Amino acid sequence: MRVLDYQPAVHAPDSQKLALIARVPLGDLDPSVVPGPPSPSNLYAYVFSYYDPGDYFLDNITYHGTADEWEFLRQGYTQVIIAGEDAYEFSPGLTASVFSHDPADEMSFIGGSPRFLQNERNEHLDDYLFVAQIAGGDLPEGLDDLFYLRGAVGYLFVKKDLSGGAFFVQVT
Repeated sequence: MRVLDYQPAVHAPDSQKLALIARVPLGDLDPSVVPGPPSPSNLYAYVFSYYDPGDYFLDNITYHGTADEWEFLRQGYTQVIIAGEDAYEFSPGLTASVFSHDPADEMSFIGGSPRFLQNERNEHLDDYLFVAQIAGGDLPEGLDDLFYLRGAVGYLFVKKDLSGGAFFVQVT
């Protein structure tokens, strides 16, 4: 999904409106993804990402494990907001389901363990649970520039206390 027509708006630090790129129902996830008591069925992870088809934006959304990248990412060029089903009103626009529930043979999947393209230091993710990864190459035509490069892979994490999350992409 890449939706710019949603309310209320979520903005990057430079005031550009972020694209709503995913809405993942946390209550439907297998307990192995979000352990502990079941997540309330009405909670969703809304994933917002910087997107500018007319300009280079990859550096705004990447994280390969360094503290500097993490601090930049946390400024808000991508955002994960945990909220109820109707927290953001949007027109579906370009939407697609690219997730597999069997991570064994796929690059876009929910649950399991992330397959980082750059497995550097990831200690910044110690307070997070892995939810899903999305390969740019699995996105349909019309969405294939979502991460700037088709070879990029996006990773979605939620905080263990479900107070927020993190989303970033990696490239080789």
